[in-house]
Amino acid sequence: MKKIKVLIQPVGIVSWEILEELTFNLNSKLEIFTAEISKYTIEVPTESYNPIRNQFYSPIILNKICRETMGY
Repeated sequence: MKKIKVLIQPVGIVSWEILEELTFNLNSKLEIFTAEISKYTIEVPTESYNPIRNQFYSPIILNKICRETMGY
């Protein structure tokens, strides 16, 4: 069976230990994945933050990831 390659893309400040644990768990528990961590970190777009809701609007972040990693 062919494995699905998964690239874990850090966005903002993320603990390297958490990324490594996630990668390890994906690779060891879900045998259909081959996960690796991107060498690059994407900054969180400031316009994605909604201070009224105290949270980020994910479509803005996902659009930035697409633009910076896939050229969309």
